[in-house]
Amino acid sequence: MNIMIFGLGYSAEYFARTRGGAHDIVATVTTREKADWLAAPNRRVFVFSPEAEDAGLRDAVYDAQAIVGSIPPDAEGDRKSTRLN
Repeated sequence: MNIMIFGLGYSAEYFARTRGGAHDIVATVTTREKADWLAAPNRRVFVFSPEAEDAGLRDAVYDAQAIVGSIPPDAEGDRKSTRLN
């Protein structure tokens, strides 16, 4: 299975590490340094931030069989809920 994780932070990285052997993991982080550090076999890590988006990310999302959302709120709160207000 190809699993897409938006926001490869502490909790999502644990999920990816424990599931990575059985599944292909594609994930996003906000910096190139973190993407390089978290890359591993069966894991592709893309930069996705307000300032940058790696080439190939859109295709990776399209190819995903499951999507996990783990992007933390910013200083103004959860981006999804603030759009509804």
